[in-house]
Amino acid sequence: MTYQPVTQGTLLRTVKLDGIRLTETVHEQRLQLGPHSHEFFNLTFVLKGSFVESFERNRLELSSNSVLFEPAGVIHSDNFGDRGAHSLIVEPPEHWIQSVNLDSSLLLNPFHLNDPFTSKLVTRIYREFQFPDRFSSLAVQATLLELFSFTFRKIQCRNELKPPWLAKVQNHIEEHFQDALTISSLSKVVDVHPAHLIRSFRKFLSCTPGGYIRRTRLKFAAKLLQETNLSLTEIALSTGFCDQSHFTHSFRRHFGITPRRFRKSNTPNAG
Repeated sequence: MTYQPVTQGTLLRTVKLDGIRLTETVHEQRLQLGPHSHEFFNLTFVLKGSFVESFERNRLELSSNSVLFEPAGVIHSDNFGDRGAHSLIVEPPEHWIQSVNLDSSLLLNPFHLNDPFTSKLVTRIYREFQFPDRFSSLAVQATLLELFSFTFRKIQCRNELKPPWLAKVQNHIEEHFQDALTISSLSKVVDVHPAHLIRSFRKFLSCTPGGYIRRTRLKFAAKLLQETNLSLTEIALSTGFCDQSHFTHSFRRHFGITPRRFRKSNTPNAG
């Protein structure tokens, strides 16, 4: 059977190391890929650029050094930013996934990480891909095992140890994101020290409270762009941004696309 590459972009090079396939790919700027799925589990390391992956009612925003874990069979769509994306896709064979003996519940939905350690590990895999030798297969497998153990241990600990009060802060932010929220005001909601609040956000949500507030505002702004005819200024002010310029800059940095272009590509009748 002829191999069909996982990418729908431009394939630069593909290498197979003891059953593990590595593919370097480029997706052009502002490319939109409609709903699709992949036959096998894969992970994508974003070398340059950015894209947004949407599935069900969720959106994952990926930028340089992000690592996306993509389960098999999940229907999703991709929207690439103004610089497109240059990525390395790693496809471990099914028997390799089974040998890791993961809890299957951890592989139900796509998720991503963007932290120095996971980026360091995948950069190591990319280096083996660029300059392979007779030890590259062993090196890639060892690094993948390290990546999987670190990632899934982190997810499991996050799910088991996440303090109940953190969900209360998240709900408060989602209900009051239009207000001028501060670290001090958020810490008072659940009576914890501001420093402990910041540490807990970083540990369990992989972001700062300010980043979570901004992400919540932008997510609601994206919904308004799709579902209303409000001007960009009206959307900016209604989602807690000081002006349209600040909103546009934050939106483009987060989604990799301007609000105006996002509205045009996600609204059927937009002109």
